[in-house]
Amino acid sequence: MNEKKTAEAFNDIIERKAAEAFGSISRRKAAEDSNSVSERKPEKDPAQKLRKVFDTPNGKAFIPFLTAGDPGADATVRYILEMERAGADLIEIGIPFSDPIAEGPVIQEADIRALKGGMTTDGAFEIVRRVREKSGIPLAFMTYANPVFHYGYDNFFTKCGELGVDAIIIPDLPFEEKQEVETTANAHNVALISMIAPTSESRIQEIASEAKGFIYVVSSMGVTGTRSEISTDVSTIVTSIRKATDVPCAIGFGISSPEQAKAMAAVSDGAIVGSAIVKIIAGYAAKLSLEEAGAKDADTGRAEDAKGPGTGSAEDNGTKVCRTESAEAIYEASAAEIYHFVKKMKEAVLKA
Repeated sequence: MNEKKTAEAFNDIIERKAAEAFGSISRRKAAEDSNSVSERKPEKDPAQKLRKVFDTPNGKAFIPFLTAGDPGADATVRYILEMERAGADLIEIGIPFSDPIAEGPVIQEADIRALKGGMTTDGAFEIVRRVREKSGIPLAFMTYANPVFHYGYDNFFTKCGELGVDAIIIPDLPFEEKQEVETTANAHNVALISMIAPTSESRIQEIASEAKGFIYVVSSMGVTGTRSEISTDVSTIVTSIRKATDVPCAIGFGISSPEQAKAMAAVSDGAIVGSAIVKIIAGYAAKLSLEEAGAKDADTGRAEDAKGPGTGSAEDNGTKVCRTESAEAIYEASAAEIYHFVKKMKEAVLKA
Protein backbone atom coordinates (compact mmCIF):
# COMPACT_ATOMS: atom_id res chain seq x y z
CA MET A 1 0.00 0.00 0.00
CA ASN A 2 1.57 3.36 -1.04
CA GLU A 3 1.77 6.46 1.18
CA LYS A 4 -1.35 8.06 -0.28
CA LYS A 5 -3.49 4.94 0.32
CA THR A 6 -2.06 4.57 3.84
CA ALA A 7 -3.02 8.17 4.67
CA GLU A 8 -6.50 7.69 3.22
CA ALA A 9 -7.00 4.51 5.24
CA PHE A 10 -5.84 6.26 8.39
CA ASN A 11 -8.23 9.16 7.73
CA ASP A 12 -11.08 6.69 7.26
CA ILE A 13 -10.31 5.09 10.63
CA ILE A 14 -10.29 8.47 12.38
CA GLU A 15 -13.57 9.54 10.79
CA ARG A 16 -15.20 6.20 11.64
CA LYS A 17 -14.01 6.39 15.26
CA ALA A 18 -15.30 9.96 15.54
CA ALA A 19 -18.68 8.94 14.10
CA GLU A 20 -18.88 6.01 16.52
CA ALA A 21 -17.97 8.25 19.46
CA PHE A 22 -20.55 10.89 18.61
CA GLY A 23 -23.11 8.25 17.73
CA SER A 24 -22.63 6.89 21.24
CA ILE A 25 -23.05 10.36 22.73
CA SER A 26 -26.20 10.96 20.68
CA ARG A 27 -27.67 7.58 21.65
CA ARG A 28 -26.90 8.20 25.30
CA LYS A 29 -28.48 11.66 25.20
CA ALA A 30 -31.52 10.30 23.37
CA ALA A 31 -31.92 7.58 25.99
CA GLU A 32 -31.62 10.12 28.81
CA ASP A 33 -34.09 12.45 27.14
CA SER A 34 -36.63 9.69 26.49
CA ASN A 35 -36.43 8.60 30.13
CA SER A 36 -36.57 12.09 31.60
CA VAL A 37 -38.86 14.32 29.58
CA SER A 38 -42.53 14.51 30.32
CA GLU A 39 -45.27 12.73 28.46
CA ARG A 40 -47.75 15.52 29.13
CA LYS A 41 -49.93 16.23 26.15
CA PRO A 42 -50.47 19.87 25.16
CA GLU A 43 -53.85 21.24 26.21
CA LYS A 44 -55.92 23.68 24.21
CA ASP A 45 -56.72 25.90 27.20
CA PRO A 46 -53.44 27.62 28.19
CA ALA A 47 -54.87 28.94 31.47
CA GLN A 48 -55.77 25.38 32.50
CA LYS A 49 -52.36 24.08 31.55
CA LEU A 50 -50.64 26.89 33.44
CA ARG A 51 -52.75 26.16 36.50
CA LYS A 52 -51.32 22.64 36.44
CA VAL A 53 -47.82 24.13 36.65
CA PHE A 54 -48.62 24.76 40.32
CA ASP A 55 -50.09 21.30 40.86
CA THR A 56 -47.09 20.16 42.92
CA PRO A 57 -46.91 18.42 46.33
CA ASN A 58 -46.96 21.79 48.15
CA GLY A 59 -48.62 23.89 45.45
CA LYS A 60 -45.35 25.73 44.69
CA ALA A 61 -43.66 25.86 41.27
CA PHE A 62 -40.11 26.51 40.16
CA ILE A 63 -39.73 28.43 36.90
CA PRO A 64 -36.26 28.84 35.35
CA PHE A 65 -35.34 31.21 32.52
CA LEU A 66 -32.72 31.10 29.77
CA THR A 67 -32.00 33.08 26.61
CA ALA A 68 -32.69 31.40 23.27
CA GLY A 69 -29.47 30.86 21.33
CA ASP A 70 -27.06 31.44 24.20
CA PRO A 71 -24.51 30.13 23.40
CA GLY A 72 -26.31 28.34 20.52
CA ALA A 73 -29.63 26.76 19.53
CA ASP A 74 -28.44 23.19 20.18
CA ALA A 75 -27.32 24.16 23.67
CA THR A 76 -30.65 25.86 24.44
CA VAL A 77 -32.61 22.75 23.47
CA ARG A 78 -30.34 20.60 25.61
CA TYR A 79 -30.58 22.97 28.59
CA ILE A 80 -34.38 23.07 28.44
CA LEU A 81 -34.60 19.28 28.50
CA GLU A 82 -32.11 19.13 31.39
CA MET A 83 -34.15 21.71 33.31
CA GLU A 84 -37.27 19.62 32.91
CA ARG A 85 -35.40 16.51 33.99
CA ALA A 86 -34.26 18.39 37.10
CA GLY A 87 -37.84 19.23 38.04
CA ALA A 88 -38.68 22.58 36.44
CA ASP A 89 -42.44 23.13 36.24
CA LEU A 90 -42.44 25.73 33.44
CA ILE A 91 -39.55 27.20 31.46
CA GLU A 92 -39.25 30.78 30.27
CA ILE A 93 -37.40 31.26 26.98
CA GLY A 94 -36.10 34.75 26.35
CA ILE A 95 -36.17 35.92 22.74
CA PRO A 96 -32.99 38.03 22.44
CA PHE A 97 -33.56 41.70 21.76
CA SER A 98 -31.14 44.57 21.18
CA ASP A 99 -32.77 46.85 23.76
CA PRO A 100 -33.96 44.71 26.69
CA ILE A 101 -34.90 47.53 29.09
CA ALA A 102 -35.97 45.27 31.97
CA GLU A 103 -32.75 43.25 31.98
CA GLY A 104 -29.59 43.72 33.98
CA PRO A 105 -26.06 43.20 32.63
CA VAL A 106 -26.13 39.38 32.84
CA ILE A 107 -29.12 38.89 30.55
CA GLN A 108 -28.18 41.86 28.37
CA GLU A 109 -24.86 40.14 27.64
CA ALA A 110 -26.68 36.87 26.94
CA ASP A 111 -28.85 38.69 24.40
CA ILE A 112 -25.74 40.10 22.75
CA ARG A 113 -24.10 36.66 22.56
CA ALA A 114 -27.26 35.13 21.09
CA LEU A 115 -27.76 37.91 18.53
CA LYS A 116 -24.10 37.75 17.49
CA GLY A 117 -24.56 34.02 17.02
CA GLY A 118 -27.42 34.67 14.59
CA MET A 119 -30.41 33.96 16.84
CA THR A 120 -33.71 35.42 15.60
CA THR A 121 -37.37 35.19 16.49
CA ASP A 122 -37.72 32.41 13.93
CA GLY A 123 -34.72 30.74 15.53
CA ALA A 124 -36.49 30.83 18.90
CA PHE A 125 -39.56 29.23 17.32
CA GLU A 126 -37.32 26.51 15.86
CA ILE A 127 -35.95 25.81 19.35
CA VAL A 128 -39.52 25.36 20.61
CA ARG A 129 -40.30 23.03 17.71
CA ARG A 130 -37.31 20.84 18.61
CA VAL A 131 -38.23 20.80 22.30
CA ARG A 132 -41.80 19.84 21.45
CA GLU A 133 -40.51 16.76 19.62
CA LYS A 134 -39.46 15.43 23.03
CA SER A 135 -41.36 17.30 25.71
CA GLY A 136 -44.74 18.68 26.68
CA ILE A 137 -43.44 20.90 29.49
CA PRO A 138 -45.21 24.28 29.65
CA LEU A 139 -43.20 26.99 27.88
CA ALA A 140 -43.43 30.78 28.01
CA PHE A 141 -41.68 33.30 25.82
CA MET A 142 -40.27 36.38 27.50
CA THR A 143 -39.65 39.22 25.08
CA TYR A 144 -40.48 42.83 24.35
CA ALA A 145 -43.29 44.55 22.48
CA ASN A 146 -41.12 45.57 19.53
CA PRO A 147 -40.14 42.07 18.29
CA VAL A 148 -43.74 40.87 18.54
CA PHE A 149 -45.11 43.95 16.77
CA HIS A 150 -42.42 43.72 14.07
CA TYR A 151 -43.18 40.03 13.46
CA GLY A 152 -46.90 40.81 13.28
CA TYR A 153 -49.24 39.93 16.14
CA ASP A 154 -51.25 37.41 14.17
CA ASN A 155 -48.19 35.75 12.62
CA PHE A 156 -46.40 35.61 15.95
CA PHE A 157 -49.24 34.11 17.97
CA THR A 158 -50.32 31.78 15.17
CA LYS A 159 -46.85 30.27 15.33
CA CYS A 160 -46.95 30.15 19.13
CA GLY A 161 -50.22 28.25 18.96
CA GLU A 162 -48.99 25.83 16.31
CA LEU A 163 -45.76 25.00 18.16
CA GLY A 164 -47.16 24.88 21.69
CA VAL A 165 -45.95 28.07 23.37
CA ASP A 166 -48.32 28.39 26.31
CA ALA A 167 -47.70 31.94 27.47
CA ILE A 168 -45.87 35.17 26.80
CA ILE A 169 -44.40 37.78 29.15
CA ILE A 170 -43.84 41.29 27.76
CA PRO A 171 -42.29 43.55 30.44
CA ASP A 172 -42.65 46.80 28.46
CA LEU A 173 -46.32 46.31 27.58
CA PRO A 174 -48.40 48.65 29.78
CA PHE A 175 -51.47 47.12 31.39
CA GLU A 176 -53.66 49.82 29.84
CA GLU A 177 -52.42 48.99 26.33
CA LYS A 178 -52.49 45.20 26.46
CA GLN A 179 -55.86 44.67 24.75
CA GLU A 180 -54.68 44.45 21.15
CA VAL A 181 -51.96 41.95 22.03
CA GLU A 182 -54.09 39.94 24.43
CA THR A 183 -57.00 39.57 22.02
CA THR A 184 -54.74 38.05 19.38
CA ALA A 185 -52.88 35.90 21.92
CA ASN A 186 -56.16 34.53 23.31
CA ALA A 187 -57.34 33.67 19.80
CA HIS A 188 -54.35 31.34 19.50
CA ASN A 189 -54.56 29.90 23.03
CA VAL A 190 -51.56 31.80 24.36
CA ALA A 191 -51.84 33.39 27.82
CA LEU A 192 -50.52 36.94 28.24
CA ILE A 193 -48.92 36.96 31.69
CA SER A 194 -49.55 39.99 33.88
CA MET A 195 -46.67 41.54 35.79
CA ILE A 196 -47.08 43.31 39.13
CA ALA A 197 -44.25 45.39 40.57
CA PRO A 198 -43.72 47.22 43.87
CA THR A 199 -44.68 50.42 42.03
CA SER A 200 -48.06 49.03 40.94
CA GLU A 201 -49.57 50.03 44.30
CA SER A 202 -53.24 51.02 43.79
CA ARG A 203 -53.34 49.18 40.46
CA ILE A 204 -52.39 45.78 41.95
CA GLN A 205 -55.95 44.51 42.35
CA GLU A 206 -57.03 45.89 38.98
CA ILE A 207 -54.18 44.09 37.20
CA ALA A 208 -54.70 40.92 39.23
CA SER A 209 -58.43 40.78 38.51
CA GLU A 210 -57.74 40.39 34.78
CA ALA A 211 -54.75 38.06 35.08
CA LYS A 212 -54.65 34.66 33.39
CA GLY A 213 -52.38 31.64 33.82
CA PHE A 214 -50.23 33.06 36.59
CA ILE A 215 -49.03 36.45 37.79
CA TYR A 216 -45.37 37.45 37.61
CA VAL A 217 -44.59 39.40 40.79
CA VAL A 218 -41.49 41.56 40.46
CA SER A 219 -39.60 41.34 43.75
CA SER A 220 -37.42 44.41 43.44
CA MET A 221 -37.20 47.82 41.86
CA GLY A 222 -34.89 48.09 38.87
CA VAL A 223 -33.77 45.47 36.38
CA THR A 224 -33.19 41.72 36.53
CA GLY A 225 -30.06 40.38 38.19
CA THR A 226 -28.92 38.42 41.23
CA ARG A 227 -29.21 40.17 44.60
CA SER A 228 -27.68 39.30 47.95
CA GLU A 229 -31.00 40.07 49.63
CA ILE A 230 -34.53 41.03 48.67
CA SER A 231 -35.87 43.78 50.91
CA THR A 232 -39.21 44.45 49.20
CA ASP A 233 -42.28 43.51 51.25
CA VAL A 234 -43.51 41.03 48.65
CA SER A 235 -45.86 39.33 51.09
CA THR A 236 -47.98 42.51 51.24
CA ILE A 237 -48.12 42.58 47.43
CA VAL A 238 -49.22 38.92 47.34
CA THR A 239 -51.86 39.56 50.02
CA SER A 240 -53.29 42.35 47.90
CA ILE A 241 -53.32 40.08 44.84
CA ARG A 242 -55.16 37.36 46.78
CA LYS A 243 -58.01 39.80 47.46
CA ALA A 244 -58.67 40.09 43.73
CA THR A 245 -57.98 36.64 42.31
CA ASP A 246 -57.00 33.06 43.00
CA VAL A 247 -54.70 32.98 39.96
CA PRO A 248 -51.30 31.69 41.17
CA CYS A 249 -48.46 34.18 41.53
CA ALA A 250 -44.73 33.52 41.24
CA ILE A 251 -41.98 35.89 42.34
CA GLY A 252 -39.02 36.77 40.12
CA PHE A 253 -36.14 39.30 39.78
CA GLY A 254 -33.12 38.89 42.02
CA ILE A 255 -33.52 35.30 43.25
CA SER A 256 -30.15 33.54 43.11
CA SER A 257 -29.94 31.01 45.94
CA PRO A 258 -32.02 28.09 47.25
CA GLU A 259 -32.62 30.07 50.46
CA GLN A 260 -34.07 33.02 48.54
CA ALA A 261 -36.16 30.71 46.34
CA LYS A 262 -37.59 29.01 49.42
CA ALA A 263 -38.36 32.33 51.11
CA MET A 264 -40.10 33.77 48.05
CA ALA A 265 -42.08 30.58 47.42
CA ALA A 266 -43.17 30.55 51.05
CA VAL A 267 -45.12 33.79 50.59
CA SER A 268 -46.36 33.06 47.05
CA ASP A 269 -46.96 30.15 44.70
CA GLY A 270 -43.49 29.85 43.21
CA ALA A 271 -40.09 31.28 42.35
CA ILE A 272 -38.69 32.43 39.01
CA VAL A 273 -34.92 32.38 38.46
CA GLY A 274 -33.12 33.77 35.43
CA SER A 275 -29.86 35.65 35.91
CA ALA A 276 -28.31 33.00 38.17
CA ILE A 277 -28.82 30.38 35.44
CA VAL A 278 -27.66 32.69 32.66
CA LYS A 279 -24.48 33.33 34.69
CA ILE A 280 -23.72 29.61 34.62
CA ILE A 281 -24.26 29.54 30.86
CA ALA A 282 -22.06 32.64 30.42
CA GLY A 283 -19.14 30.92 32.14
CA TYR A 284 -19.25 28.00 29.73
CA ALA A 285 -19.89 30.29 26.76
CA ALA A 286 -16.57 31.98 27.59
CA LYS A 287 -14.83 28.60 27.60
CA LEU A 288 -16.35 27.79 24.21
CA SER A 289 -15.12 31.13 22.86
CA LEU A 290 -11.59 30.32 23.98
CA GLU A 291 -11.87 26.85 22.44
CA GLU A 292 -13.08 28.32 19.15
CA ALA A 293 -10.38 31.01 19.17
CA GLY A 294 -7.71 28.37 19.71
CA ALA A 295 -9.17 26.26 16.92
CA LYS A 296 -9.18 29.24 14.56
CA ASP A 297 -5.54 30.01 15.34
CA ALA A 298 -4.59 26.38 14.79
CA ASP A 299 -6.46 26.25 11.47
CA THR A 300 -4.77 29.47 10.33
CA GLY A 301 -1.35 28.06 11.17
CA ARG A 302 -2.02 24.86 9.30
CA ALA A 303 -3.33 26.77 6.30
CA GLU A 304 -0.10 28.76 6.13
CA ASP A 305 1.96 25.58 6.33
CA ALA A 306 -0.10 23.68 3.78
CA LYS A 307 1.76 22.68 0.65
CA GLY A 308 -1.35 22.59 -1.50
CA PRO A 309 -5.08 21.78 -1.59
CA GLY A 310 -6.22 18.43 -0.24
CA THR A 311 -3.01 17.77 1.67
CA GLY A 312 -4.54 17.66 5.15
CA SER A 313 -2.66 15.12 7.25
CA ALA A 314 -4.01 12.42 9.53
CA GLU A 315 -2.67 14.53 12.40
CA ASP A 316 -4.86 17.46 11.28
CA ASN A 317 -7.95 15.23 11.18
CA GLY A 318 -7.16 13.86 14.59
CA THR A 319 -6.85 17.41 15.95
CA LYS A 320 -10.29 18.31 14.56
CA VAL A 321 -11.83 15.27 16.27
CA CYS A 322 -10.22 16.19 19.60
CA ARG A 323 -11.38 19.77 19.20
CA THR A 324 -14.98 18.71 18.59
CA GLU A 325 -14.84 16.34 21.56
CA SER A 326 -13.51 19.20 23.70
CA ALA A 327 -16.45 21.44 22.72
CA GLU A 328 -18.84 18.56 23.44
CA ALA A 329 -17.26 18.13 26.86
CA ILE A 330 -17.93 21.82 27.60
CA TYR A 331 -21.58 21.43 26.58
CA GLU A 332 -21.90 18.28 28.70
CA ALA A 333 -20.40 20.04 31.74
CA SER A 334 -22.65 23.10 31.34
CA ALA A 335 -25.78 20.95 31.00
CA ALA A 336 -24.80 18.99 34.11
CA GLU A 337 -24.26 22.15 36.18
CA ILE A 338 -27.59 23.60 35.06
CA TYR A 339 -29.31 20.33 35.95
CA HIS A 340 -27.86 20.32 39.47
CA PHE A 341 -28.63 24.01 40.04
CA VAL A 342 -32.26 23.66 38.94
CA LYS A 343 -32.62 20.50 41.03
CA LYS A 344 -31.40 22.34 44.15
CA MET A 345 -33.72 25.28 43.52
CA LYS A 346 -36.69 22.99 42.93
CA GLU A 347 -35.99 21.09 46.14
CA ALA A 348 -35.84 24.38 48.03
CA VAL A 349 -39.18 25.54 46.59
CA LEU A 350 -40.80 22.23 47.58
CA LYS A 351 -39.68 22.86 51.17
CA ALA A 352 -41.34 26.27 51.30
